Amino acid sequence: MLQSEQIELLDQLRFSERASDRNNALRELKLQEVEGVIEEDDLLKLLDEKDFVFQTYAIGAIGRLKLKGGISKLCKMYKESNDPLILPALLETFTSFESDAFVDCVVKKLKTLSDSKNQKTTGNLTFLLEQIVVPSLKYLQSSGTTKAEKTVSRFLDDPDPTIRWHALMTFDKLKLSISEEKLKLYIDNDSYALVREQASVMLEKRKIKK
Repeated sequence: MLQSEQIELLDQLRFSERASDRNNALRELKLQEVEGVIEEDDLLKLLDEKDFVFQTYAIGAIGRLKLKGGISKLCKMYKESNDPLILPALLETFTSFESDAFVDCVVKKLKTLSDSKNQKTTGNLTFLLEQIVVPSLKYLQSSGTTKAEKTVSRFLDDPDPTIRWHALMTFDKLKLSISEEKLKLYIDNDSYALVREQASVMLEKRKIKK
């Protein structure tokens, strides 16, 4: 159970007008996490708070401590949320676990939002997809999953060059199958230098293996 000191620090994190005070509160809370003063049950209860600051603090703390007891609740939050601030925070925590435990919920959300975009649905869902694509790809890279090839393929030809680059990086790190022809198309035609360079690296790796 949270003690008065932790509650005061959380209030300082939430309500203080000065950034220095908020940073000091977060620093002290992180120290208490390491010392075991703040317990897993406390953090799980904070996930249920309606306040954004309390929720995101708990999400980050669960990731920093790699609390496996929080995995199912974090997945549930991710499935149910359409908050463009909460979802990236969750993805950052997923990535810190370096586990494939979150793959299914991440892939499903990407598919749902991507399908909505392809159907030319406008508004919040398209904006939401834009906020989570790159952190989702970073998470998939860290997960080591081999189940995401079809999902990641959706973003290989995205209009945003940063997304194309991250999609290629995901294929590379997860050793997913991509044709030499596709890589050569990037090298010859892509407008973004980092995409061309990444495709060249991946093509060179193929030559070395041969």
